[in-house]
Amino acid sequence: MAVMQPRDSFRLAVILYSDNKTNKLVESLKEQKLTPQFATLVSSIQDGRLTLESILSKLPNPDFPTEQAKANLDKIIDVASKTERIQEKTRDESLEDLLLEAINLSVKVSSYRTDSSNADEAKLEQLKQKIEELLPKSERTKQKNRKTKTLLNFLERLEDKFTITFKNIPEDKENFRKILEKVAKIVVEERMIEGEKKIIYLGRVTGDKLLTNFENANEFLKFIDENQEKGKEIRENLAEFGPNLGNVSLARTKKKKRKQVSKEILENLVARGASFTPSTINSFDDVKNYLDAIEKVPYDITPLIPRSLSVSEGATTKLPLTFFLTRQSVKNAKRSRGQKSLVLNPYVRVLLQSTFTQANWFRTFFEDVRIKEIVQRNLAELMILDDIYDMIKLNKESKYGFERRRFGRITLGDNREKARTKLRKIIDEDERLGDAFSSQATNIRANLLTELQTDFLIDEAYDLQKLWEGNEEIKELEGALEVIPKDDKYATIKINNSEVNYDELVELLQEYEISYSPTGFRQLVQNTIQNDLNENKFVQYILSLTKEEIETIVRGNIDDSVKFMDKLEPKNSLIFLSRVSERMTGDNENLVSDALEEIAKEEYGVAEKLELAKELDDKMQGFLEDLKQTVFSAFQRELEDFSTNYIRIAGRSPDKAIKAIKSFIARDLLSGDLFGL
Repeated sequence: MAVMQPRDSFRLAVILYSDNKTNKLVESLKEQKLTPQFATLVSSIQDGRLTLESILSKLPNPDFPTEQAKANLDKIIDVASKTERIQEKTRDESLEDLLLEAINLSVKVSSYRTDSSNADEAKLEQLKQKIEELLPKSERTKQKNRKTKTLLNFLERLEDKFTITFKNIPEDKENFRKILEKVAKIVVEERMIEGEKKIIYLGRVTGDKLLTNFENANEFLKFIDENQEKGKEIRENLAEFGPNLGNVSLARTKKKKRKQVSKEILENLVARGASFTPSTINSFDDVKNYLDAIEKVPYDITPLIPRSLSVSEGATTKLPLTFFLTRQSVKNAKRSRGQKSLVLNPYVRVLLQSTFTQANWFRTFFEDVRIKEIVQRNLAELMILDDIYDMIKLNKESKYGFERRRFGRITLGDNREKARTKLRKIIDEDERLGDAFSSQATNIRANLLTELQTDFLIDEAYDLQKLWEGNEEIKELEGALEVIPKDDKYATIKINNSEVNYDELVELLQEYEISYSPTGFRQLVQNTIQNDLNENKFVQYILSLTKEEIETIVRGNIDDSVKFMDKLEPKNSLIFLSRVSERMTGDNENLVSDALEEIAKEEYGVAEKLELAKELDDKMQGFLEDLKQTVFSAFQRELEDFSTNYIRIAGRSPDKAIKAIKSFIARDLLSGDLFGL
């Protein structure tokens, strides 16, 4: 007995709590159309307006596992989505076939063609009637299928043409008609439609009129202006008959909006079934090139960012945008104007840039994420912000080439932390300042931690020298302290002509009970250096975690961007890897999450936990390399889909699709014909 399609959340919850009812509904959906009520439910779940938690809250059942309810929902949504797509596809494909047939026939009828007949015109009218019958009545539904909408717009453009009438029609019309027929035969365009070459003539003669294939008088005059020989032929032949071109001018045609041009280009591409050849994305540089390309599109480009790791994933398993990008980059991606500056989140950056081995994977992934991507960047930025603060507040010359005038009339107080926040806001809002700031930070980061293991910041060195000089005992027993500037940023320190590093100097000060409070910056540096030098072993780290900590890791939410982007640490790295393993397929599906759940079980002793941790450690190199290739494939699929289905991102702005095509072509990510534009 088939299960009725649920019409509300309560009835859906009833089904989700029963594997039997779920399976029956799934089977029935393969044979039935979706009811309007159930289709609305499916749509709400797919776009996130209706969650599993809210569905189950309608009928709480603590005895039924939530995980099983989720598995049942995924099965239902998967088959429902396919059923809905098949239904829509069948109707849309039929409509598309009619539109393409009508376009081909319209080109034939509206051009000067000897094989065109009254029968063609009659058939065209029949096709247009069938199209009208199949078109959705709702304007909203009509807009939903972008390909259908684009083909329809193109057909309408073919049908609505500029007609030339004449003031001076002679009584003897024989020669007049011959001249009009001659002008009508002038070729204005050659176009490929559905793989077939179509010749577009200037138009056709109907009575005493010349029905052109131009949208309006401005387009006609533009053609004459840009094609001098043909323009001369048209003028010379039609001049004596006084053609009525209306109150137009070429100047106005030059002001035709870019968006209208893009709309026509897109319609032409869709009408001829044009596709592009995608390049291969299999490296970090390729991904960066992809992001650089979509950065240049002045619209919301989030539809071009991958949302899944596997083609088999259903609607309920989409990745958040923050899986690939930082939180700020996601905000930037949604902008329609201005610099987008798309930056991969640190986890994905390290993943794609690294080559993992059995010996290095833990240190590479965990330590590189924490030190290289966050701490080192923060240290560099702090150095620059303090430099700017000293320039503005203390009238010092900037060591990094910044000028006081670039910061306007800003005033800064004695609180450096508040001043940094104020300066950061100005830098973020000024593109040139932001570029200069980022460039300097990159230069500093290259050798920052290495430098500060042996050297001192220049101001720090002189502060320590002042402290040393103020104590007679240490001067007498240890000798003189000399600061030797390396440049305007770093310095070495010698005591009795022997170089010392920071740790050695601080230890000496402590021996003489000289109180020294390092700056927050230096403390951060020391902590970072120490962590960088420590040996990190994955197995020991896992065994150091409590049962509660491991359970928190396994339950961690990949959608919570704060955890992954703002508080990067080894524990959060495990959350990331655990949750992303649940999106993998094949041998690595659920690898990390399942292993951690096993390790957390109370019935296992230390020996069993140790064995499980070692087993996971052995598999992590392969897992990370698989994940890296999977991410490359996600971007590859996105590019491949766009190459044939570029209309999906157009929305209400065809210009968006055309801009994206041009940007991809400019960076050799796509190749193909865009009518030379």
